Amino acid sequence: MNCKLLEELSTEDLKHVQLGTLLGEGSGGKVYKADLRGSVLAVKTIECYDEKCQINIDREVNGLKKCIHENIIKMLGLKKDGLTSLIMMEFAECGSLNDYLFPMKGPRQEYSESTAVDWMQQLAKGVAYLHSRKKPVIHRDLKPANLLLTQNYKVLKISDFGCVREQTASMTTEVGTVEYMDPEMAKTSHYKASVDVYSCGIVFWTIKTRKIPFSHLNNPTNEISILRKALKGERPPIDDVSSDSLKSLISLCWHADPQKRYSMEKVVIELNKIAADL
Repeated sequence: MNCKLLEELSTEDLKHVQLGTLLGEGSGGKVYKADLRGSVLAVKTIECYDEKCQINIDREVNGLKKCIHENIIKMLGLKKDGLTSLIMMEFAECGSLNDYLFPMKGPRQEYSESTAVDWMQQLAKGVAYLHSRKKPVIHRDLKPANLLLTQNYKVLKISDFGCVREQTASMTTEVGTVEYMDPEMAKTSHYKASVDVYSCGIVFWTIKTRKIPFSHLNNPTNEISILRKALKGERPPIDDVSSDSLKSLISLCWHADPQKRYSMEKVVIELNKIAADL
């Protein structure tokens, strides 16, 4: 089955979706591998008991539906069954980047410097696309668990749009995962697309070092401790990154002053230069 847009899937198609193996937990729901008349897809199921939940579902569906890019997971359909909503998406057969970097089972697979930079480029291109829309879209929860791999781990796609928002004049809602979250989001002040740039910097560092961000702290599992340190300007150890050019780029991505961070378009340009020198 081709990856069709939401409007192109018929109600009859949606009746034949059969859930299979549980793949994992997404924001607010479970994600299953599923079958639709012999084609494999991913289905996120969400139990919705209130209006706020429905708003989040509509946000995720609309966020995916509007964003058509090679580095963004494709939306296939939406089905509602009582209190359960099923969001049907393109299936990424290689799992998440987090699973690849930090496997729970089996040996770790190694990857080259060029592969690492290529993943960074694909992430940057996908986020730059989101930010370049007429109404810029801010993902707000970029992390390895929300980055899926396909085509023998060569293609990276952004997923999990439960936190996505179109940028407005005032955005103050705190979301995200603390290790990858811009500390600006924990304040009451306004924030903009630069919060995604910060998260990309942390993800780039994670890809390059294959370490958990802030694991160097005395209490690395304490989210409040991590947030306090980040608010004071502490970051994962930049010297763990061997490449000077990547050090410079990452440092600018997670700069304490959002105004001094690169735009994602600039990040793409700099990564292209780094890739050309490999």
